[in-house]
Amino acid sequence: MKNLRQNEVMQSKNSQLSDPGLGWNTDSEVHYKAFIHIVHSEDNAPYWTTGIAVLYQGRKNGTIVSFIPDVSTDSSSVKHLVKRMNRAKVPLAHFYDIVNDFLTTQFI
Repeated sequence: MKNLRQNEVMQSKNSQLSDPGLGWNTDSEVHYKAFIHIVHSEDNAPYWTTGIAVLYQGRKNGTIVSFIPDVSTDSSSVKHLVKRMNRAKVPLAHFYDIVNDFLTTQFI
């Protein structure tokens, strides 16, 4: 557990060094971004939810290559997940598995 925490700290420091203050990892091909989305329930009542978008090339004007519009109504948890995925430079191939694991642990 201690080694895992040390690796997280090192990855965090490294991502801060490569970040020119824009909140984006310039040396990765994908970047994850949380966004607020309005969804309607079955009885047509609107509610706010937070989704995750995947942008290619790690730029503010990057192309959205994938997204999940309704991850959770707990916005702070989703934003924390996105922050950790960006720090770890998670490849797109693992995006859905990580979100699935996140949702599974929320309901345990």
